[in-house]
Amino acid sequence: MKALDTLAEHIGKDKVIHEHESRALYPCPSQAARHIIGVAKPHNIKDVQAIVAWANTHNIKLYPLSTGRNWGYGGGNPVEEDCLIVDMGDMDQIRNFDPDLGSITLQPGVTQGDLYNFLTDHSYPFFAPVTGSSPHCSLIGNALERGYGVTPITDHFQGITEVKAVLADGSIYQGQLDQMDVESSKLAKWGAGPYVEGLFSQGNFGIVVEATIKLEAKTDHSIMIIFKPSDDAEDFEQVVRISRELMQTQKKVVSAIKYFNKAYSVALNMPVPRDELAAPDFDITAWLNDASKKHRLPEWLGLIFIYGNDDLAHIAARECKKRLAPHCKSIVIFDRKKIKLARAANKILPNIKPLQMIKAQIDTVSASYDLLRGMPQSRFLKAAYWRAGELPDNQDDYHPGRDGCGLIWYAPMLPMTGKDLLKFEQITKDVCARHGIFPVVSMTTISEQCITALVPIMFDPATESEQAFACHKDLFESCQAAGSLPYRAHIDSMAWYGADNQTTHFQSALQKAKQHIDADGLMSPGRYQRRKA
Repeated sequence: MKALDTLAEHIGKDKVIHEHESRALYPCPSQAARHIIGVAKPHNIKDVQAIVAWANTHNIKLYPLSTGRNWGYGGGNPVEEDCLIVDMGDMDQIRNFDPDLGSITLQPGVTQGDLYNFLTDHSYPFFAPVTGSSPHCSLIGNALERGYGVTPITDHFQGITEVKAVLADGSIYQGQLDQMDVESSKLAKWGAGPYVEGLFSQGNFGIVVEATIKLEAKTDHSIMIIFKPSDDAEDFEQVVRISRELMQTQKKVVSAIKYFNKAYSVALNMPVPRDELAAPDFDITAWLNDASKKHRLPEWLGLIFIYGNDDLAHIAARECKKRLAPHCKSIVIFDRKKIKLARAANKILPNIKPLQMIKAQIDTVSASYDLLRGMPQSRFLKAAYWRAGELPDNQDDYHPGRDGCGLIWYAPMLPMTGKDLLKFEQITKDVCARHGIFPVVSMTTISEQCITALVPIMFDPATESEQAFACHKDLFESCQAAGSLPYRAHIDSMAWYGADNQTTHFQSALQKAKQHIDADGLMSPGRYQRRKA
């Protein structure tokens, strides 16, 4: 496209890429692909403003991204065709760190690994707000998409205190107090007046060029409890109730709780049954039941993450164990010493077939504890390779899009009650069975009232793409009928929100705001918007 040559004149030839297939630069495990105009890679705010001015002149739509590793939600693909991708990965500066108050300003290209290394290299005692999606994923991108983790500030957008963005007319947005040079504006989420920064979370109102986040100070002790609820449904319901009460009464100590169904445990620790899958009469449910019985995997596995000083953390752990014990098969408390022993044992265990499951489980426990301590992990991304893909030898090199995996994430919000969680798992089993997809489910608390489920729809791109897409749509519609929807959408499902041929109050208000801030629809067209019929 000749217009790209004029953009290169403004920001430099090395910052403009002529490419018309997004999959070539941002391979996506969900197999999404879009035709694009090209890619611009700004190095500073002036570059971003020049790109916006150029886009206005040539009527080109822009789609900003941080690192393009939005794995199961569409990767680095725009929602709509014919956009110019604005890749913010080269804007990776860390600035304005306050070692006393834990406030830090990051550009979008700063990854989880970058921040962890920065804090570790300087011995700053703060947690990096990590996820299990790999050290190479953007912190700001994850926070703006309302990602979550298990470290004390579990809701990552909640940790953002200040945003700076370039708007569609090239002007800079800053919070009111920040623009008035009020130093304390970086220390609190709410400034004065309406909370405008919320428009940049899952929105399309500008290009965020930096954000300030608050970091939580590290505690003396971190404890992880692994528990196996009894297989009886009533016991599981009691476990969820007790977990909710523990979060209510042990605020800031019990940070997060996770649940994994047995299909998830199988996928994380056992190879996919490739030979059996080829059989026309292969029964996924029967195979999962046999595999879990053979390796003594429970219907559900639970993790509790605890932070505090020595006495407080161990008192909380004992209380958790005491209350959960009547409804669980086993409960194991891991602190730093026990993790160290487990790692030492794993090193001396021979790598023979009868012990491979045990070694894999120890690896998973070890990675979970490191995540608890704020260390970015790639271990959990390994599950994306379970159904298809060439697994690299080095975990640090995992890239499900590049390596031929098939993965779509579906992440609905659910009330934190046992009945609701079991109801959702049953819906997932029924839908996945209709489409020949393994019903893998994990769940993470985002508050004591609400839990977010994650269903990784894993498939072989060579043969199963259509059934994976159909499964995704079926899950959305089945869960909507049951009263739940995802908190975060894949690029193909953003148009599914709302009633057919009807503008919701939400969409109407959003369109009015968009008309005032970005009348020509320059920024990220289609994000969380119903497409016109």
